[in-house]
Amino acid sequence: MRKTWLFILIILLVPLTSQAFWFFNKAKTEPVAKTEEMTASEKKIADSKYEIWKKSFDKADVDEVIKNKNQFVFSEEELNYLFNSEGAKAKKPLLTDFKVIIDNDILKVDANFKKIISGRVYFESKLVVKDKKANFAIQKVKYLGVRLPVAWGNKLLNREIDKYFSFLYNDKRYKDLKINIDGKVVTIAPEFK
Repeated sequence: MRKTWLFILIILLVPLTSQAFWFFNKAKTEPVAKTEEMTASEKKIADSKYEIWKKSFDKADVDEVIKNKNQFVFSEEELNYLFNSEGAKAKKPLLTDFKVIIDNDILKVDANFKKIISGRVYFESKLVVKDKKANFAIQKVKYLGVRLPVAWGNKLLNREIDKYFSFLYNDKRYKDLKINIDGKVVTIAPEFK
């Protein structure tokens, strides 16, 4: 009888102490502050910067990026706007309802994940250059409020980011990439020979 009560007590306490039993708790994501709404002229500027990248990507031609290589400076508001507006156009977006906060050199992202099993995802990551390629260096990742190994998030997100930068990497003039996060601004500066 005593063993039965002990077993029941363990069964009741384990979900409270372990994230492995996340379904007993509410799924939690980290709070992400609301960003300010952009004006029509600010959206137009963000769209024009992205359009340079998109045209180069679509044509696999880096010439426009080379001509405008100092134009890829994005504020937190621009990143949120671009991810959400472009994600709405995509057939199968990886992330939707995207919200990012730039905290020093850390990107804090809260979004709906749309691959495999849909659900809320939160991650904190640095955006770094490794072997002349843009990479996420995830420090924390949660899916449906459950912490996951950062290697899973790194693998998935770095595979996706490679798709968007591949036209640069494959060009013979491509030399390196500089990424700087300063305040609430991300600067992407490709270098060419």
